[in-house]
Amino acid sequence: MEKLLRKIEQWNDADEYSLCIRAIELVPEAERGYQLTLLLGRAYSNLAVLGDCGAHSDDGVVDQELLAHAIAIFEEIRDDGQNDPFWHSRMAYALFMTNDRTADALQYARRWLELEPGNPDAEQLYEEISKFCRGYVSKCFLCK
Repeated sequence: MEKLLRKIEQWNDADEYSLCIRAIELVPEAERGYQLTLLLGRAYSNLAVLGDCGAHSDDGVVDQELLAHAIAIFEEIRDDGQNDPFWHSRMAYALFMTNDRTADALQYARRWLELEPGNPDAEQLYEEISKFCRGYVSKCFLCK
């Protein structure tokens, strides 16, 4: 399992999200556990937003169906993720990139920041979502 996790991290770092997905999905769902399931959701989310090898890094294309699939995967492990900063970070990122889910994303970013106060990535995402919410969503009660 450790060897698989290292390989998944290498592929993720190389923006090879499809390889991550294929490798994780070879493991029977009943045997994946929390960590592999979380990494599967991350891979789908990254593939939806960034594409393999940065294919979407400049075009801004976001595959909403893949993103919805990633969120569904994260939802499967919600109970186990409630106190995991990484789970909240992945939910925040995925929801922020999903059409009309900014307010939901802000809740997860806020919780990530509560779980890891001072984390610069959490602070940056929270500020980015807040700014977006204040600027583009006039009725976002969470952002006021």
